[in-house]
Amino acid sequence: APADARLDAAVEYLVATVTSLLSLPEAAAPDAPLRDLGLDSLSAIELRNMLTVATGKALPATLAFDYPTITAIAGFLLRHLGLTSEAAPTMTVEHIADAVDEIDAMSDEEAEALLLQELGIAQDQSSEAR
Repeated sequence: APADARLDAAVEYLVATVTSLLSLPEAAAPDAPLRDLGLDSLSAIELRNMLTVATGKALPATLAFDYPTITAIAGFLLRHLGLTSEAAPTMTVEHIADAVDEIDAMSDEEAEALLLQELGIAQDQSSEAR
């Protein structure tokens, strides 16, 4: 099933990324709590930043704490990217490049509004956080 293949690919990518980020002597276990592997708040932000670049999508700063395992992050990323349903459109390099260009052209406020919309958070909550 394509969805299973996507999840496997996302988990494989994240295992390699987390293993490298945390300088682990062996591959990170996909279901091990990231904190137990040595992830702290700084490395959590670094992981989020790496995944933001890799996906071209803004991701929450609390990503690694909201989704505390590699498998959980992989599932979140697939949902966030719209790649969980069988009917999900195939992303091409052109689609990804166009999306990255759109994000680059956004102001910080527009990017934040889009992120909040994607996450289903009310706009009035964002103004209090500023």
